Amino acid sequence: MNDALNPAAKLYERLKEWQTLPERNTPKRFRTVEGRGWIDVHLETLGWFSQVRERFAGAGYAQLVDALASVIFTSDVGISGSRNGTVTMIDDQSLLSLKVLADNWGQPAIDPADLAGLGEVTAGIRALIESAGYLDAEATRYLFELLEAIDKAIDEFTIFGTGGVQRLANELISALLLFFGGQDVPADDAKKAGGFAHKLFSLAKKLARFSAKTATEVGLEFALKMLTAGPQ
Repeated sequence: MNDALNPAAKLYERLKEWQTLPERNTPKRFRTVEGRGWIDVHLETLGWFSQVRERFAGAGYAQLVDALASVIFTSDVGISGSRNGTVTMIDDQSLLSLKVLADNWGQPAIDPADLAGLGEVTAGIRALIESAGYLDAEATRYLFELLEAIDKAIDEFTIFGTGGVQRLANELISALLLFFGGQDVPADDAKKAGGFAHKLFSLAKKLARFSAKTATEVGLEFALKMLTAGPQ
C-alpha cells in the first residue's frame, strides 16, 4: 500500500525517528520540524496512532499500545524534560510489531466471525483427536502442538500478520490427511477429519486473503478431494 494511505507506516517512520532522545535534548525541541511547531507534529502523530490503535484492539495488545502511546506522550521525560545521556523512548520489539502491521495494512480487516469459525474448527479437531484412541502418543502430541500453535497465531494475527496462520493451517491439514486418511481409521472419524480439513482450508485461506493459490494449496485441495470422496 502507498505509504500516503498507510498510517501505520507513517507512525513507524515517525517513532523510529523518535526512538532515542539525544543527550541534553528535550522532546519539545528535538521533535520540532523545520517550518512546523512541535504541537502540529504531535497532533499529526497522534492522529496516526488513533488509527493504528483500532487495529490493536483487545487486552492482548495493551502493552504494545501503551508503549506506542508512551513515546508519543513522552511519559518518561515529559515534553520539556532532558537527561544526561541518550534516552531510549521505545523498544525494538514494539517498533517491529508496528512495522509488521504497516506491511500488512492494506489487507481487509478480519471479520470476528471468521476468527470464531476457525476457533470452532480447531476445537472440533481437538475433540476428534481426544477420542481417537488408535493414534499413537507421538502423533497425538504432534497434532495437539499444531492446534496450540495455530490458536496462538490467530490470537497474534494483528501483530504478526497472516503468514503464520496460513503455514500452520496447511501443516495441520496435511497432518489430518496423514493420520486420518489410512484404511485402518474408522470411516466416521475419516469423514469428520475430512470435513474439518475442508473448513480449516477455507477459513484459513479467507483469513490470509491470498488471491492466488500456492503449490501447497493446490496439492492440499487434491488430497482433500481424495479423502472425502472415499473408496472408488
